Amino acid sequence: MTKGDRASALRPSLDSGSALFEEYFDRLTALVRQRLEIEQRAHRLDHLEGLKADLSELQREFGALLRVVFRYGLVEALREEARWYAAVLANRRSPHDALELLLDSWIVAIQGLVQPPQCNLLAAPLKALRAELPTLLSDTPPSAAVDAQVQELLRTLIAGDLAGARGRVRRRLDAGVVPHDLVPGLLLATMAQIG
Repeated sequence: MTKGDRASALRPSLDSGSALFEEYFDRLTALVRQRLEIEQRAHRLDHLEGLKADLSELQREFGALLRVVFRYGLVEALREEARWYAAVLANRRSPHDALELLLDSWIVAIQGLVQPPQCNLLAAPLKALRAELPTLLSDTPPSAAVDAQVQELLRTLIAGDLAGARGRVRRRLDAGVVPHDLVPGLLLATMAQIG
């Protein structure tokens, strides 16, 4: 069975799950936010304390992404988008458990609020992504490869040379680096250094 055949087979079922996801979206988002807060407190995930605001924002953004994925049946695109989240969190000096926690929180919220069988349909792509997490994270470019570029951009920004900073970013774009990779690999990594 090809990817297209699998997507076609899932589509009618995913449509009914998508409608429920839309209906429960605000409550799902609230449950995910609560679970993230409880997990951080209960398990003393102090290493994620610096990411608290980022995790809150990523939780909302990930929810918006899921809306689009479920509404349009873009389950295959979810892995690529999750790779971007992994890159963002890696450049924020986050261990892999930040993305794991985010995925687990959405899975728990969906299974806790949406009735079967739709909860299983909606949670299945997230569970598959969760199972692929080690592979997904190994696909994420290592931050050490961009450290020299990050340090150069950081020095330029600290010197107050906005035109020079723009030039460095422009040269990376002209060299063929796509914005999708440039943002987490250079801009967010530089922001993380600034604090």
